[in-house]
Amino acid sequence: MKTIGTITFHDSINYGAQLQTYALQKILQNMGYKVEIINYTPSNRGMQSFSKLKKLRSYAWHRIVKKILVGDKRKERTNEFRKKYLSISNEKYTSYESLHLDPPIYDAYITGSDQVWNPNIIDKDSSYFLTFAPKHSKRISYAASFGISTIPEIYKDNYSKWLKEFDYISTREYEGQDIIKNFTGNNVDITLDPTLLLDKEEWSSISKSTIFDKKHKYILCYYMPGDKLVNKKI
Repeated sequence: MKTIGTITFHDSINYGAQLQTYALQKILQNMGYKVEIINYTPSNRGMQSFSKLKKLRSYAWHRIVKKILVGDKRKERTNEFRKKYLSISNEKYTSYESLHLDPPIYDAYITGSDQVWNPNIIDKDSSYFLTFAPKHSKRISYAASFGISTIPEIYKDNYSKWLKEFDYISTREYEGQDIIKNFTGNNVDITLDPTLLLDKEEWSSISKSTIFDKKHKYILCYYMPGDKLVNKKI
């Protein structure tokens, strides 16, 4: 059986991140592959280029404010979901160096979905561009997102070099398609986030039943907060 190693933000305390990780894993398994999620959990992800003040603010938000607002329930739920549904590698990589010095071996490597190419999150960590994969390995991105419409100048040379080493690239946004075209000269596919590729039955098989008050009509909204235009339209 062919093996595939995927890399994404599987350890995030975020429901969307968990679901997209599971969905890509499930789709590849349905296609007949043995899938493993590379257990890459760098402790400083997203903070390498932060100033001391920004690091302090980030720490206060994640360790104090967010904990008060959300509590430990989300962390408990995401941990439970990971243990139950995600096929994570036994080997844990907590730094860029450990992953690149002794990389896991698979027949192919896939990065995505999620904002794995967002410089505000990964900074200059090329791991999410699969630079750790052995030479001549199959390197693929599926629905990878930059999360921004333009790449800052300081990252352009590296992004151009890393993207050109892929065998196949797809992204989930038109802005991402334009960025890749500018960096590589290639037209790439826009693909659906993997969560949208699983059907109702597949999601229902792992979901818990919820009883809603049928006396009242309701609309469930699931979206990123903070955008005034989005809030107004909803």
